[in-house]
Amino acid sequence: MHGYRQRTGPFRVTWSPLTVRDKIAALQHKSFSATFWNWQHLYLLDALRQYGFPSFFSTISPYEWIFPWPGFIQELREDLAMEPTDLPVLETLHIAHVLEQVARGYLTGANTNRWRQHLFSNQQHPTESNLLTYFYRFEFQSRGTLHLHMLVWVKDLSLIRANLLHASISWNNANDAFLVVDTQQSSSSSSCLPLCDTPDFFIQRADGSMHLQFHFTEQDLSRNLRMYHNASWCTTMQNRRPASRWQGHVVEVRVVLCHENTRGGYSGRIVWL
Repeated sequence: MHGYRQRTGPFRVTWSPLTVRDKIAALQHKSFSATFWNWQHLYLLDALRQYGFPSFFSTISPYEWIFPWPGFIQELREDLAMEPTDLPVLETLHIAHVLEQVARGYLTGANTNRWRQHLFSNQQHPTESNLLTYFYRFEFQSRGTLHLHMLVWVKDLSLIRANLLHASISWNNANDAFLVVDTQQSSSSSSCLPLCDTPDFFIQRADGSMHLQFHFTEQDLSRNLRMYHNASWCTTMQNRRPASRWQGHVVEVRVVLCHENTRGGYSGRIVWL
């Protein structure tokens, strides 16, 4: 990789080699380079040193057969007699866009300063940020489906919109209960929370930090139910049919129903999955 310098004379161009520092600087903002990811790793380590363990770790895994697709992809499938996963490039780009907007919008509110009703917002003082920082990364499952892993640090856990987080089946709404049972069960009990028959509540530890204790019953444990939030069921004012695999409670219309696993700090540490 070389650079060039044009002198005053006509058509006289001379090449001069770039230094190692120049090459690193040129690649550090390109996500296809190892330099970029080395920097991201250093940023993450710096966040751990400054803020300690993350407040939340969330995994969001779409399911192509019920994910909400734009009209042009649906029309292509109908015209070409295709099924989900038959348009991998277009589908992957769309899934990445949706998941990124959920992570940067509904969860953290980082993509706009005008909307303050995101999950990790400050409920008492909406104009003040409760978010310290966050990291997320796209990965591909063995079958090729894009999914997202995300780490979030907040200033005060007790200020978040905790009513959007759940660990138990909501039997008050049959549709919600069916979707939670269908999408949030795990094949392993390693992700299950401690049993708690009381409603969700905050606990203040001896060091002054807050811990969120979730309602989690024997019935939830028998299904290996994973903690979830209803950011996965984002709402719109449009009249759309349910589509996709997320989780959470349906507020108006289910838009993105992805499988999700959200874990918060437990015993002062994040639970890594």
